Amino acid sequence: MRRSSKWQCNTRWLKRAALYVTVLCSLWLCLLLFIKEGSSETTAVVILGGGVTKEGTVPEHTQLRLDLAFELYQRLGERALFFPLSGGTPHKPNPVDARGFPIWECTAAAKKLMEMGVPPEQIYEESTSLDTIGNAYFLRAVHMSPADMYKMIVITNDWHMPRTRAIFDFVFSLPHRSRLERSTMQATLRRWLGGQEHSISYLSAEAGISDAHLLHVRTEKEARALRQFHDNIMPHIRSFQALHRWLFTQHNAYSSSRLKNSHSSEIPADLLKTY
Repeated sequence: MRRSSKWQCNTRWLKRAALYVTVLCSLWLCLLLFIKEGSSETTAVVILGGGVTKEGTVPEHTQLRLDLAFELYQRLGERALFFPLSGGTPHKPNPVDARGFPIWECTAAAKKLMEMGVPPEQIYEESTSLDTIGNAYFLRAVHMSPADMYKMIVITNDWHMPRTRAIFDFVFSLPHRSRLERSTMQATLRRWLGGQEHSISYLSAEAGISDAHLLHVRTEKEARALRQFHDNIMPHIRSFQALHRWLFTQHNAYSSSRLKNSHSSEIPADLLKTY
C-alpha cells in the first residue's frame, strides 16, 4: 500500500515536472520567435558620404564605395536596402541644381546607385548628417531604429575606415538611456539571451585619392580626429540620449551656438577635395 502511494506520488511529481518543462520550453520558443519577428532579416548596406563635385556628382573615392555597394546588390538583391549618408560638410557649401536647390551628398550617391541598377525603392537617403559621427547618429535615429533593423554593412575608403569603425561601433553599442534601461522589449530579451542589438561588418574601398601627398595629409588628419574621439568624446557619453544632447549643444556642426560666430574652414583648399 505504501509502495503504491509512493509510486502515485512520484508519478504526480513527474507529470508536474514534465508540464513545467513543457511550459518553460514553450515560453523560450516564444521569446526566440518574438525576437526574430522584431528583427529585420534585411541587410542595411551603408555608404558613407564622401563629398560632391561642383558638377553635382560623386568624387572618385565615393564612386569606389558605390562600386562595392553595387557588388552587394548583385549578391543580395531584394534582401538589401541601401543607405547613402550625409547632407554635406561644414567645410564647404553644397553645389546647387538647375532649380537652385542644394545637391546633398546622399542624393548624388543615390542617383549614381540608380544609374548602376539599384531600384529606387531599395534606396533610403539620409541627408541631415555633416560628419562621420553625425552619419552614425542620424542613421540610427532616422532609419535603423524606426525600421527595427539590426544587420548592416558599412562601406567607406581605407583611409577613413579606422575612425568610421570606432565611431559606428561606439554609437550603435550605446543603450538608449542608460546601461540598465533599454528602449525596446526585443533589445532587453536580446541581452538576456546573450545576443547583440546590432551586427555591423565593414568593407573598405581603395583610397581613390591619386595624389600621394594629399592622401598622406588626409590620413594624418583622420588619425588625429580618431585620437580626439577616443580622448574627448567617448569617455563622456554613456547613452544614445547623452549623444543626442552633446551633438546639439556642443558639436560645432549641429549646435546652435555655432551661429554666434562666423566660421570659415581651416582646411586647405586641396584637402577640401577629399570632403
